[in-house]
Amino acid sequence: MTTLNRARRGIGGFGLRARRGIFDQGSLLWGVIIIGIVGAIAAANWSTSRDSAGVSACKGNEIAISSAAELYYLNNQTYPASNSVTAANTVFKDGAGLNYLKQIPVDPADATRVAAYTWTNTTAAATGPAYSISCPGTHPNASLKTLQGYTATSKTIYMDNTTNPYTQ
Repeated sequence: MTTLNRARRGIGGFGLRARRGIFDQGSLLWGVIIIGIVGAIAAANWSTSRDSAGVSACKGNEIAISSAAELYYLNNQTYPASNSVTAANTVFKDGAGLNYLKQIPVDPADATRVAAYTWTNTTAAATGPAYSISCPGTHPNASLKTLQGYTATSKTIYMDNTTNPYTQ
């Protein structure tokens, strides 16, 4: 049998042909590069999404506290006294034992997950009933750009009885 015939018959002369792999090294390299680029983009978007979700959660918590304060005001004709909003105090319970804030909110921007929102009764005789709420956490500045009052140094979200959540 000649060398040419052996080559035609395949590996070992049994008619088996050498099969080329599905991917060669160049294809694998491009695949790894593309996956790396997509991963980098996803990681950047993940961080931005997490920060935006934290701001939304904080705003929602302040709105829940505000709603509890308004219900308290409807029943008692005054806002609760100034205090931190924690499970240990009774800032949103009235004399009849009615609890206006069923769940104590946790600020997602607070790394300890235990710092309390600050509730301040700012009622004055001249201006009438009023309050303000502030979150305990520090939010990434870039995530607060959509809030009223945004500045380059903004880090905290506030709310009062006349304004939607804002920052200073």
